[in-house]
Amino acid sequence: MLFNPLIPLSLPNEVALFYQNNHLFRCQQLTRSEQKCQLRCFSSADVIIYGVDHQIWYKTLEQAGTNHSIVNMVKNLTKEQRHLILYLHGKGESQRNIAKEVGCGKTGVLTTIRRWEQEQSLESRKGQGRKKKSTPREVRTLVRLSLENRRLTSVELAAEWNKTKVGPTVTPSTVRRRLLENGLRGCKARRKPKVTEKQRLTRLKWAKDHQHWTSDQWAMVIFSDESTFTCQNHAGNNFVRRRPGEEFKPDCILPTIKHPTSVMVWGCMSAAGVGRLHVCEGMMNGAKYIDVLEKKLIPSARDLFGDNHFIFQDDNAPCHRAIKVRRWYEQHNITRISWPAQSPDLNPIENLWQRMGVLISKDKPTTKRGLIEKIIAAWNHVVTTDELKRLVDSMPRRCAAVIANRGYPTKY
Repeated sequence: MLFNPLIPLSLPNEVALFYQNNHLFRCQQLTRSEQKCQLRCFSSADVIIYGVDHQIWYKTLEQAGTNHSIVNMVKNLTKEQRHLILYLHGKGESQRNIAKEVGCGKTGVLTTIRRWEQEQSLESRKGQGRKKKSTPREVRTLVRLSLENRRLTSVELAAEWNKTKVGPTVTPSTVRRRLLENGLRGCKARRKPKVTEKQRLTRLKWAKDHQHWTSDQWAMVIFSDESTFTCQNHAGNNFVRRRPGEEFKPDCILPTIKHPTSVMVWGCMSAAGVGRLHVCEGMMNGAKYIDVLEKKLIPSARDLFGDNHFIFQDDNAPCHRAIKVRRWYEQHNITRISWPAQSPDLNPIENLWQRMGVLISKDKPTTKRGLIEKIIAAWNHVVTTDELKRLVDSMPRRCAAVIANRGYPTKY
């Protein structure tokens, strides 16, 4: 419908409109001052419309161009204009003449003069931006919803949050911004062993009992564990750089094998060095474990400690806690350290397995024999004695981390 400029429109003062391309548009909400609405001009509009006393009147651009108080009201004055305003004001010119000379509204002239008198500044104030759709109380509700279920997506959080909000609805992007402002960032969950409540309390008690052990005490411990390596080992960075449509190119995919060639090995280490490595055949049981202890642990302890006393560590795997294995320890007078279940983060030998996996994946062995050769080479050259000592010296920090996290898994 064409706008008839001869007919004034009866609308509230806080509504402003502009006329463009034969269409009437709502402009924005404006504040009322001296029975008039402050006007925000649009240079591309054909007709500028403003309100006076609940009436909406029109003014063409040609007519508006002669009225600087309408055209330049919202434009920021330049520093040159502000200096000119102060210069003319100092000469005793009236505000009307200053506005005409500078090309701005009288309000701009008055604001510039007052601000100089009060703040001695001619710089533009920083804008405050649009008012947020959420109050601080509503943001606290959002944070509580996110912490109650940390796996909710921003879409799900937005739906739940909108149910509790009184004001306008929010989008998932707003949810992400509010959460980032409160330090909640979406991250990939770390993979850690599941710890039951009983295991958590056991870990916490063990850490408290051993947190004051000295470096010399930890240096007497031989740490042991089993680990499995495969020819299809993708340790390290699995990201690729590709263009759109290249996701299925051979060099952009991560190939998988249903039953890859794998080798399980047993190893031990201490602050003095690494022990002898054993390649396991089949599943480990009590009898096979005793064979490993006789052929690998005893010679390793002799190599690392000579005839001196040592303490042996192993985890709570069923083959490690078999009755025949316990009898073997008693017969050979080997002292064992108690060990909490689900605690690979307390065993420094796990760092050796991780480094070996990265090193082996770079060589990319294709056969079982080649894989075994790479494992043996990596075991003998993966770390130096100084690095082993640093790993063992980290035990007090590992205990402190378990205590700080109340028995739950740590970063180690």
